[in-house]
Amino acid sequence: MIAERTHRSIHVETILALEEVRTLFGQCGEVRGVYTAGPADDSLRTRYFVEYRDTRGVKHACALQLAGTSVHPLEPCTEPAGCFQTIVSPDLPQKPHAEVIQTARWSPYGRNPPKNNKKMRHAHQAGKRTENRPPSTYTVLGAEPATKQPRPTNPPLESPARGQRESFNKENHSYLGPPIGWHDSMLDHTEGSVGFTPAYIHGDPSFHSSLSGFTEPSSSSSGLGTGLFPHRISFDCDPPSFPMYGDPIEVRLDSLGESPEEIISILKTAASDPAECGKWAVVGAHYRSRGNVHAAAAVISTMIEVMLAVGMDLSQLRPAVLMLSSYHLDLARQLRTQTGEETVASKSHMDKACEGFRTVYGAYEPPPPYAPVDSHGGASGPCPAPAHPPVLSAADANATTTADVKFSDGLRPEASTAANATSTPKPKLMGPSTPRPVPRAVAMGSTPCTTPIAVPSPTGPRHGQLKMLEREIQALRDKHEKQHDSLERARAAKRRLEDDLDREQHRRRKLEAQLEKAEKSAAGAQRGEEYALEQCRAEVETRRRAESRVEELRERIAAMEPKIAECEERERKTREYFGKLGVTFLKAARGENLDLPTMMRM
Repeated sequence: MIAERTHRSIHVETILALEEVRTLFGQCGEVRGVYTAGPADDSLRTRYFVEYRDTRGVKHACALQLAGTSVHPLEPCTEPAGCFQTIVSPDLPQKPHAEVIQTARWSPYGRNPPKNNKKMRHAHQAGKRTENRPPSTYTVLGAEPATKQPRPTNPPLESPARGQRESFNKENHSYLGPPIGWHDSMLDHTEGSVGFTPAYIHGDPSFHSSLSGFTEPSSSSSGLGTGLFPHRISFDCDPPSFPMYGDPIEVRLDSLGESPEEIISILKTAASDPAECGKWAVVGAHYRSRGNVHAAAAVISTMIEVMLAVGMDLSQLRPAVLMLSSYHLDLARQLRTQTGEETVASKSHMDKACEGFRTVYGAYEPPPPYAPVDSHGGASGPCPAPAHPPVLSAADANATTTADVKFSDGLRPEASTAANATSTPKPKLMGPSTPRPVPRAVAMGSTPCTTPIAVPSPTGPRHGQLKMLEREIQALRDKHEKQHDSLERARAAKRRLEDDLDREQHRRRKLEAQLEKAEKSAAGAQRGEEYALEQCRAEVETRRRAESRVEELRERIAAMEPKIAECEERERKTREYFGKLGVTFLKAARGENLDLPTMMRM
């Protein structure tokens, strides 16, 4: 079949476009197809294969004479014929890729299920009977009968790529993804072993995950506890083989009951390792997504107790403390909105939430009160002088006074005037035996109250506030240094890109010059080709006339050959006759007897 198509096709090298080739060669016959074979050797013309319905179109097309176009019939066992057969031949079936085969073999019951476990085989058979149920999030916990709670109709969820946590703005060093720290470490421990792994992206609108409640807050709760997971995230976990008393257990989160006691007991037994905090968090968040905040708080509080008992530090459980605090805050708001006023239960939950926030972020203590200042910079009333005013020593005068004054001025702007008015003359460093100078106002008989400069105690509240400000300033300085470094790297990269751009422009100009030279040489070659084609046509015509003359001469020679043979035969016979006649005359001259009958026969 391919060989027949080869005889009905031509090879065209032309400067015309595809549509122009189709229109031009369509006049020679019915075209079955036009195939592009890439640029020609001179890179100015393009090669095409034109296939006709019959061989008459091939003959008519080969008779065309066009400038800048060469037409050749395809002959078998040639390079153009092989290229044509490669183009028109169908692709051979190929073996699927290993990943495709592995995907086709994927089972929702696990990638490597135990072969000799009868319980797992029974679970697989039960899963086949319930294959019409929508997929759910699996854990390695104990199983309970499914509840009759209606499923929420949420949009299809997507799974975030693991690399998205590492996406950050490299110039400003600002992280753009979810919080990094405890959650990532827990995920690292649980992925691939006994935890939860991000699943495939589900594009099917009918897919539903039991974790879809994470993306929508409850009607009676605040939005503080709903930001654990970002929007449109689902976890589809292959149930790993997690032994509990020697048997693997799988649990559907949507089958958990309203009471968390059973799941808490299972978690205490099967997930009491610090690497399995993620299971506790997912169960608590699932209860929170269902609106059962009491159960969620019970799960997270039990988790904190269990993890502290196995040796974890409270600083490692800060995300869990924040989750528990948000749950207590939701409960406090629910109880407050139900009664319309604060109750004992709501106050208790609010105190627990505040205690958790203080555990994570630290306690806030307001600055000490300042005396009111009038418009003249003096105090509005007398202030009692301390019985034992603090004395600045030479070691801490410069370290505490200046920082404390700046901190107090930043917190209380109205006290800045009094502080400036009273602290303008720098106090001299005094020892225990140095006599104290008497203020001028006191010496004149008046007793105005001035704002003293208090030295912060290492155990006082202002010392902690000062340390907090120092840490914030240091953090800002570190951020500024990082931004400066990133800016320097960006500038260096910009300079490298500019150098690359200059080199590319130079290379481009060089290539353009070479292209222009090649175009000129190609134009000259094309003109030479046209002249050579004209000479070839003249030579072909001369050869054709010579061949016709040769044919005529051959015909005349063929006609003259019988006559020449006849003449040669007559000449031979005449020579023989005259030879015999000469012999006879010679004998007669000698006087020999002649045989007249023989002579007559001669």
